[in-house]
Amino acid sequence: LQRAKAKAYDLEEAIGQYKKGVHKWNRNWDHRASPAAEETDGEKKKEPQSKAKRHLFLIRHGQYEMWHKDSKLKKLTELGRQQAKETGERLSLLGYDYSILYFSTLPRATETAQIISESLPNVPTESCGLLREGAPFPPDPPSKNWRPDYSDFFQEGSRIEAAFCRYFHRAPPSQEKDSYEILVCHANVIRYFVCRALQLPPQAWIRMTLAHGSITRLTIRPNGSVSLYGLGDCGHSSQDKITYS
Repeated sequence: LQRAKAKAYDLEEAIGQYKKGVHKWNRNWDHRASPAAEETDGEKKKEPQSKAKRHLFLIRHGQYEMWHKDSKLKKLTELGRQQAKETGERLSLLGYDYSILYFSTLPRATETAQIISESLPNVPTESCGLLREGAPFPPDPPSKNWRPDYSDFFQEGSRIEAAFCRYFHRAPPSQEKDSYEILVCHANVIRYFVCRALQLPPQAWIRMTLAHGSITRLTIRPNGSVSLYGLGDCGHSSQDKITYS
């Protein structure tokens, strides 16, 4: 966690870079690129590098009781539970060898993860407070109905960035085969993760919309390149069960 925080975006610096149009791809974005070959006693020596890919499945929780002011009371609706069940069934049908399922500690995400786990009984689960919903970065264009204080972006954005640093990185050299991990969390968090992973302006997160129970998939290759294979996929649900908020 401390290492993740140390790598966290500086809000003022990121905004300055955005305004200057600095968007060149950073090959060593996760600080895990293999060092350049070093010559020792006339011979070049290279650090080992993994040949495995990391596949991350980002799941938005199901529809929830939005009318509660206390986030601890915002549990899934009956429709939200159906959405979570169908998402779990879809993940199971994909047939990947999932290694773990992480989930946010907020009730709506925790409950979604529990329902998904019923379809993936052999996949271990782990809660993570870093994945909670929040204000990741001042959006552009700004929202008319959602205006957190700047301090919220600073505090919550730092936490969400720490979550990004924890979960988004290329595989270590010790990893021999591709891995498949599931993260059940929230719309703001997922949209910010997508922008950061693709090295797009972080302000752009608000320009995406994700359905409840949707699946977003990103792949991180050994060389550090990142591909988005699906954003907010909800095709596993019928039209009458697809909701947004």
